[in-house]
Amino acid sequence: MPKDKTIVVCTPTVDGKFEHGMMLSVTAALYELQKAGWKTILDYPRGSNIGVLRDLGVRSALESDAEYLLQIDSDTVIASNAYNSILRMIERDVDIVSGVYVGKQGDFVPIAAHYQGHAGRYKTVEDIPLDGSLVEVDAVGGGFLLVKTDVFRNLTPPYFHWLTGYPDLPDTPFSLRGCRNEESLQKIKSAAGQVDAWLRDNPDKGLVDVPIATLRDFLIYAPNALPGVQHGEDYGFCQKAKAAGYKIWLDSSVLLGHIGSYIYTVRDFMMNKAYRESQNGHNKTDHAGIVSVGV
Repeated sequence: MPKDKTIVVCTPTVDGKFEHGMMLSVTAALYELQKAGWKTILDYPRGSNIGVLRDLGVRSALESDAEYLLQIDSDTVIASNAYNSILRMIERDVDIVSGVYVGKQGDFVPIAAHYQGHAGRYKTVEDIPLDGSLVEVDAVGGGFLLVKTDVFRNLTPPYFHWLTGYPDLPDTPFSLRGCRNEESLQKIKSAAGQVDAWLRDNPDKGLVDVPIATLRDFLIYAPNALPGVQHGEDYGFCQKAKAAGYKIWLDSSVLLGHIGSYIYTVRDFMMNKAYRESQNGHNKTDHAGIVSVGV
């Protein structure tokens, strides 16, 4: 039994509301943790910016001197026979590991990917062996993400930042989806530079500490600045961790549900993939694997 071991569980929300199934399954999983001797600290940051909320979870874990931070989204559900899933992930003793879950839209692809090395693209991992093994990938979602806090101690904030896919534009703490305006693109470069400069000058601070005056132009121009590829704050964290030498893992023994109109699981992906392949003469369609995750 661990002695004086602490894990912070962070569930970011816009309005403080949680899916009923999520609360039931996570409560059961936390009970198993506590029985095993773990001190659990629950953190429920609220707001509209998921990257900032996840960074607040990091701050809570570091200030609590916890060994682990577990990010669990409010629409993630743990299977009823996997209440010990958090313990199993801890016992893996790896720096960064996620359970397996799928998106709620499109082809219900797993939220895990390999980096393609061009234009900021990631390709979904569609061949996850569901045999209980660890699978190394380049990026995972933040819906059920376990990270040793030493990882954050070796990185510089912001930790969860959006990936623009543009090498000459700093990756950002804000979503720039649907942007089209070239003039605003130039302004956002300058504004993002101001934010980056402040963070460099204040290495012990995070994005949540940046003065609003410094963020002002960023907030004004970000919504209309950038066309093209973008990935979510969870992939941004993974890219940052990979660059620092950390490995990203999927635990194929931890299968999760993603609550939408009903609970989507990897079974939905497998059924949809089989249908796609049957419709295409058993030829896999490459475009189905290229996705922008973070929704």
